[in-house]
Amino acid sequence: MGDVRDLFISRTMIHRTLLSWYIWFVCGLVYYGIMFSSPSIGGNMYLNFFIAALFEAVGMLIGIYLFNWFGRKKSIVGSLWVAGVAAIIAAVLSQYDDESDGYLAGKILTSMVVGKLFITIAFDGVFIYASELFPTVIRNTAMGSSSAAARVGSACAPYIVYSQRVHPLMPFGIMAINALISGILCMTLPETKDKAMPDTIKQVYMNSQHSGIDAGNTDDETTKLAPSYIMLESTA
Repeated sequence: MGDVRDLFISRTMIHRTLLSWYIWFVCGLVYYGIMFSSPSIGGNMYLNFFIAALFEAVGMLIGIYLFNWFGRKKSIVGSLWVAGVAAIIAAVLSQYDDESDGYLAGKILTSMVVGKLFITIAFDGVFIYASELFPTVIRNTAMGSSSAAARVGSACAPYIVYSQRVHPLMPFGIMAINALISGILCMTLPETKDKAMPDTIKQVYMNSQHSGIDAGNTDDETTKLAPSYIMLESTA
Protein backbone atom coordinates (compact mmCIF):
# COMPACT_ATOMS: atom_id res chain seq x y z
CA MET A 1 0.00 0.00 0.00
CA GLY A 2 1.08 3.56 -0.62
CA ASP A 3 1.91 6.25 1.88
CA VAL A 4 1.36 9.98 1.95
CA ARG A 5 4.48 10.62 -0.17
CA ASP A 6 2.77 8.92 -3.12
CA LEU A 7 0.15 11.68 -3.12
CA PHE A 8 2.88 14.07 -4.30
CA ILE A 9 4.80 11.77 -6.64
CA SER A 10 3.83 13.60 -9.85
CA ARG A 11 2.22 16.83 -10.94
CA THR A 12 -1.01 15.02 -11.70
CA MET A 13 -1.14 13.56 -8.20
CA ILE A 14 -0.17 16.87 -6.59
CA HIS A 15 -2.93 18.60 -8.51
CA ARG A 16 -5.55 16.06 -7.46
CA THR A 17 -4.35 15.86 -3.87
CA LEU A 18 -4.23 19.58 -3.14
CA LEU A 19 -7.57 20.27 -4.80
CA SER A 20 -9.18 17.34 -3.02
CA TRP A 21 -7.92 18.65 0.32
CA TYR A 22 -9.15 22.16 -0.39
CA ILE A 23 -12.59 21.09 -1.63
CA TRP A 24 -13.07 18.85 1.40
CA PHE A 25 -11.89 21.70 3.65
CA VAL A 26 -14.43 24.07 2.11
CA CYS A 27 -17.26 21.55 2.37
CA GLY A 28 -16.54 21.07 6.07
CA LEU A 29 -16.23 24.82 6.62
CA VAL A 30 -19.47 25.79 4.87
CA TYR A 31 -21.49 22.79 6.09
CA TYR A 32 -20.74 23.38 9.76
CA GLY A 33 -20.59 27.15 9.32
CA ILE A 34 -24.24 27.15 8.26
CA MET A 35 -25.20 24.85 11.13
CA PHE A 36 -23.40 26.98 13.71
CA SER A 37 -25.06 30.09 12.28
CA SER A 38 -28.55 28.88 13.18
CA PRO A 39 -28.60 30.62 16.61
CA SER A 40 -27.21 33.92 15.31
CA ILE A 41 -29.03 34.29 12.02
CA GLY A 42 -32.19 35.50 13.71
CA GLY A 43 -35.57 34.06 14.58
CA ASN A 44 -35.98 30.83 16.50
CA MET A 45 -32.68 28.96 16.59
CA TYR A 46 -34.40 25.61 17.16
CA LEU A 47 -36.59 26.11 14.12
CA ASN A 48 -33.56 27.22 12.09
CA PHE A 49 -31.67 24.09 13.09
CA PHE A 50 -34.66 21.90 12.26
CA ILE A 51 -35.03 23.50 8.82
CA ALA A 52 -31.33 22.99 8.11
CA ALA A 53 -31.49 19.34 9.18
CA LEU A 54 -34.64 18.76 7.13
CA PHE A 55 -33.12 20.09 3.93
CA GLU A 56 -29.93 18.18 4.59
CA ALA A 57 -31.98 14.99 4.25
CA VAL A 58 -33.56 16.36 1.08
CA GLY A 59 -30.10 17.15 -0.29
CA MET A 60 -28.96 13.57 0.26
CA LEU A 61 -31.86 12.26 -1.81
CA ILE A 62 -31.39 14.81 -4.59
CA GLY A 63 -27.67 14.07 -4.70
CA ILE A 64 -28.30 10.43 -5.60
CA TYR A 65 -30.06 11.55 -8.76
CA LEU A 66 -27.60 14.32 -9.64
CA PHE A 67 -24.46 12.20 -9.32
CA ASN A 68 -25.86 9.44 -11.51
CA TRP A 69 -27.42 11.73 -14.10
CA PHE A 70 -25.06 14.69 -14.44
CA GLY A 71 -21.86 13.12 -13.15
CA ARG A 72 -19.73 13.79 -10.10
CA LYS A 73 -17.83 16.88 -11.19
CA LYS A 74 -20.75 18.87 -12.60
CA SER A 75 -22.91 18.11 -9.58
CA ILE A 76 -20.23 19.14 -7.10
CA VAL A 77 -19.26 22.28 -9.04
CA GLY A 78 -22.87 23.38 -9.45
CA SER A 79 -23.68 22.68 -5.80
CA LEU A 80 -20.68 24.65 -4.56
CA TRP A 81 -21.59 27.59 -6.77
CA VAL A 82 -25.23 27.64 -5.68
CA ALA A 83 -24.18 27.36 -2.03
CA GLY A 84 -21.72 30.21 -2.59
CA VAL A 85 -24.35 32.45 -4.17
CA ALA A 86 -26.77 31.64 -1.34
CA ALA A 87 -24.08 32.60 1.17
CA ILE A 88 -23.50 35.90 -0.66
CA ILE A 89 -27.20 36.74 -0.46
CA ALA A 90 -27.29 35.77 3.22
CA ALA A 91 -24.22 37.97 3.83
CA VAL A 92 -25.87 40.97 2.17
CA LEU A 93 -29.10 40.46 4.11
CA SER A 94 -27.11 40.20 7.35
CA GLN A 95 -26.54 43.95 7.19
CA TYR A 96 -30.22 44.68 7.58
CA ASP A 97 -32.39 44.76 10.67
CA ASP A 98 -33.43 41.33 11.97
CA GLU A 99 -36.74 42.82 13.07
CA SER A 100 -37.82 42.97 9.43
CA ASP A 101 -39.71 39.78 8.64
CA GLY A 102 -38.75 39.98 4.98
CA TYR A 103 -35.01 40.17 5.58
CA LEU A 104 -35.17 37.52 8.29
CA ALA A 105 -37.07 35.13 6.04
CA GLY A 106 -34.59 35.83 3.24
CA LYS A 107 -31.61 34.96 5.43
CA ILE A 108 -33.22 31.75 6.64
CA LEU A 109 -34.25 30.77 3.11
CA THR A 110 -30.86 31.39 1.52
CA SER A 111 -28.67 29.98 4.29
CA MET A 112 -30.67 27.34 6.14
CA VAL A 113 -32.52 26.07 3.06
CA VAL A 114 -30.64 26.73 -0.17
CA GLY A 115 -27.15 26.89 1.30
CA LYS A 116 -27.50 23.80 3.48
CA LEU A 117 -29.24 21.84 0.73
CA PHE A 118 -26.50 22.34 -1.84
CA ILE A 119 -23.49 22.13 0.45
CA THR A 120 -24.88 18.78 1.61
CA ILE A 121 -24.98 17.62 -2.00
CA ALA A 122 -21.39 18.78 -2.54
CA PHE A 123 -20.18 17.20 0.71
CA ASP A 124 -21.80 13.87 -0.13
CA GLY A 125 -20.38 14.06 -3.64
CA VAL A 126 -16.76 14.48 -2.63
CA PHE A 127 -16.84 11.12 -0.86
CA ILE A 128 -17.66 9.45 -4.17
CA TYR A 129 -15.53 11.73 -6.32
CA ALA A 130 -12.32 11.50 -4.28
CA SER A 131 -12.50 7.72 -4.07
CA GLU A 132 -12.70 7.56 -7.87
CA LEU A 133 -9.95 10.13 -8.51
CA PHE A 134 -7.21 8.22 -6.70
CA PRO A 135 -5.80 4.78 -7.56
CA THR A 136 -6.25 1.73 -5.37
CA VAL A 137 -2.67 1.79 -4.04
CA ILE A 138 -3.18 5.16 -2.33
CA ARG A 139 -6.96 5.48 -2.17
CA ASN A 140 -7.13 4.92 1.59
CA THR A 141 -4.37 7.48 2.17
CA ALA A 142 -6.05 10.02 -0.09
CA MET A 143 -9.48 9.54 1.48
CA GLY A 144 -8.11 9.68 5.01
CA SER A 145 -6.10 12.85 4.42
CA SER A 146 -9.00 14.49 2.57
CA SER A 147 -11.35 13.67 5.42
CA ALA A 148 -8.82 15.19 7.82
CA ALA A 149 -8.88 18.38 5.71
CA ALA A 150 -12.67 18.48 6.12
CA ARG A 151 -12.23 18.17 9.88
CA VAL A 152 -9.90 21.18 9.81
CA GLY A 153 -12.61 23.09 7.96
CA SER A 154 -15.25 22.10 10.49
CA ALA A 155 -12.92 23.13 13.33
CA CYS A 156 -12.55 26.57 11.71
CA ALA A 157 -16.32 27.00 11.30
CA PRO A 158 -17.07 28.30 14.83
CA TYR A 159 -14.40 30.97 14.46
CA ILE A 160 -15.82 31.98 11.09
CA VAL A 161 -19.27 32.38 12.65
CA TYR A 162 -17.75 34.34 15.54
CA SER A 163 -16.20 36.78 13.03
CA GLN A 164 -19.59 38.47 12.73
CA ARG A 165 -18.51 40.47 15.77
CA VAL A 166 -15.93 42.08 13.49
CA HIS A 167 -18.33 42.68 10.60
CA PRO A 168 -21.76 41.18 9.76
CA LEU A 169 -20.59 40.32 6.24
CA MET A 170 -17.64 38.19 7.31
CA PRO A 171 -19.13 34.77 8.20
CA PHE A 172 -21.18 34.18 5.07
CA GLY A 173 -18.77 36.24 2.99
CA ILE A 174 -15.88 33.93 3.86
CA MET A 175 -18.01 30.87 3.21
CA ALA A 176 -19.20 32.26 -0.12
CA ILE A 177 -15.73 33.13 -1.42
CA ASN A 178 -14.33 29.72 -0.56
CA ALA A 179 -17.31 27.87 -2.03
CA LEU A 180 -17.07 29.76 -5.32
CA ILE A 181 -13.28 29.34 -5.58
CA SER A 182 -13.44 25.62 -4.82
CA GLY A 183 -16.13 25.18 -7.48
CA ILE A 184 -13.93 26.89 -10.06
CA LEU A 185 -10.90 24.79 -9.11
CA CYS A 186 -12.94 21.59 -9.21
CA MET A 187 -13.55 22.23 -12.91
CA THR A 188 -9.88 21.42 -13.57
CA LEU A 189 -10.36 17.84 -12.35
CA PRO A 190 -11.55 15.03 -14.63
CA GLU A 191 -15.01 13.50 -14.61
CA THR A 192 -15.08 9.99 -13.13
CA LYS A 193 -18.64 8.90 -13.87
CA ASP A 194 -18.78 5.60 -15.78
CA LYS A 195 -14.97 5.45 -15.80
CA ALA A 196 -12.96 2.47 -14.58
CA MET A 197 -11.35 3.21 -11.23
CA PRO A 198 -7.53 3.23 -11.55
CA ASP A 199 -5.47 0.66 -9.67
CA THR A 200 -2.02 2.22 -10.10
CA ILE A 201 -0.55 5.69 -10.34
CA LYS A 202 0.51 4.93 -13.90
CA GLN A 203 -3.12 4.36 -14.87
CA VAL A 204 -4.01 7.77 -13.42
CA TYR A 205 -1.28 9.32 -15.53
CA MET A 206 -2.37 7.51 -18.70
CA ASN A 207 -6.03 8.43 -18.17
CA SER A 208 -5.14 12.08 -17.65
CA GLN A 209 -3.08 12.10 -20.84
CA HIS A 210 -5.99 10.65 -22.81
CA SER A 211 -8.57 13.03 -21.35
CA GLY A 212 -6.33 16.10 -21.56
CA ILE A 213 -7.46 17.16 -18.07
CA ASP A 214 -4.94 17.64 -15.23
CA ALA A 215 -2.26 16.24 -17.55
CA GLY A 216 1.21 17.69 -17.58
CA ASN A 217 3.60 14.99 -16.44
CA THR A 218 6.56 13.97 -18.50
CA ASP A 219 7.55 10.44 -19.43
CA ASP A 220 10.57 10.74 -17.15
CA GLU A 221 8.31 11.62 -14.26
CA THR A 222 6.35 8.39 -14.50
CA THR A 223 9.55 6.37 -14.09
CA LYS A 224 10.18 7.97 -10.69
CA LEU A 225 7.07 6.74 -8.96
CA ALA A 226 6.99 5.53 -5.38
CA PRO A 227 7.99 1.99 -4.39
CA SER A 228 4.34 1.07 -3.78
CA TYR A 229 3.58 1.73 -7.43
CA ILE A 230 6.66 -0.13 -8.70
CA MET A 231 5.96 -3.16 -6.52
CA LEU A 232 2.37 -3.38 -7.69
CA GLU A 233 3.35 -3.16 -11.34
CA SER A 234 6.08 -5.78 -10.99
CA THR A 235 3.69 -8.30 -9.44
CA ALA A 236 0.81 -7.62 -11.82
